[in-house]
Amino acid sequence: MVMRRVIIIGAGFAGLAALRKLSSAKNNLQITVIDKKETFDFLPLLPDVIGRQIPVSCLSYPIPELCAKYGADYLAQGVIAVDTSRRAVTTTSGVHAYDYLIIASGTETNFYGQESVRRAAYALDCARDAAVIAQRIREADCDTYIISGAGYTGIEAASNIAVYFKKMKLTKEVIIIERALAILGPLPEKFRDYIQRNLRKLGVKILCDTSISGIEAGTVSLSSGQTIERAMVIWAAGVKTADFAQKLAGTGPQGRIPVDAYLRLSEQCFAAGDAAGFMVRERPLRMAVYFALAQGACAAHNVICSIRGRPLVKFRPFDPGYIIPLANNASCGLLFSRILVGGIIGSGLHYLLCIYRSVSLKNKLGIVKSLLMGPV
Repeated sequence: MVMRRVIIIGAGFAGLAALRKLSSAKNNLQITVIDKKETFDFLPLLPDVIGRQIPVSCLSYPIPELCAKYGADYLAQGVIAVDTSRRAVTTTSGVHAYDYLIIASGTETNFYGQESVRRAAYALDCARDAAVIAQRIREADCDTYIISGAGYTGIEAASNIAVYFKKMKLTKEVIIIERALAILGPLPEKFRDYIQRNLRKLGVKILCDTSISGIEAGTVSLSSGQTIERAMVIWAAGVKTADFAQKLAGTGPQGRIPVDAYLRLSEQCFAAGDAAGFMVRERPLRMAVYFALAQGACAAHNVICSIRGRPLVKFRPFDPGYIIPLANNASCGLLFSRILVGGIIGSGLHYLLCIYRSVSLKNKLGIVKSLLMGPV
């Protein structure tokens, strides 16, 4: 039996879905997972570390243990480059050859080249980031807390910060800064209005058509000319793929790697999750956990099919919808493109899905306990 070397770059939702699927191929695969982080972090609940005070220990799981469970090797290394012609991955520690490659490296915070902002602002990319932000907020040593970016992450973070200060009976200003003319631009206007009203009920101020031009010693300068002193900034103004993925993407939308209907970049290289630029009606498929899980499994299935000489399967996205949870349970969303959900029902569905998708029983029980005993 010929042993095939399969490398998975990234151990997020897409990478772990690929790993689970590949493990079903049993003994003819040598699987290696490469990720510079040592933990899988449950990203959808990171804002809740602030408002609902979910312990980060409930949102993290050691990647080495997951790899051992599914019979894979683990390399805690950063990826520098991928050469699809040579079938090699260059990392911070060397060059690794592969027979098949699945790129599931996700995205990271995009500071758009603003080095002063990168040094002074806080990102929310992992559980450790959430813990640092939560600790800083609990110190309450700033007058104003600014969230740059009014996408899903920014909205959730702002609501959690506002709820936390309300619970602690502290008077602090929470401001969302958004470069666009409206928050949550791609969503229907009625959803945007609903969320905006509820944010304002929480005391969150929203400044659209505005951006941060600099941060210096706790003073934030805005494009409007206004300055805000004694401020903490959480940067959620956009994401980008890893540098090596952008080189593969070329001029592809959002720096995501262009793939065909089978999630292939090349004959023996696949991409899945947020790093993959799978096109739907000439637009990249939106970034979402459900799509990452489905693409990871599909890419792995097609690797197995390739090895066994079977026809590949096209990735056919099914969109179950979305829910935007606010920390005061004024959530809203759309299921299956037609069912409106809101309020505590929307929040309940969001947290049920998060519990279901969590990677271990211990983490699931920890999340349930935190939600039942939480501050809201």
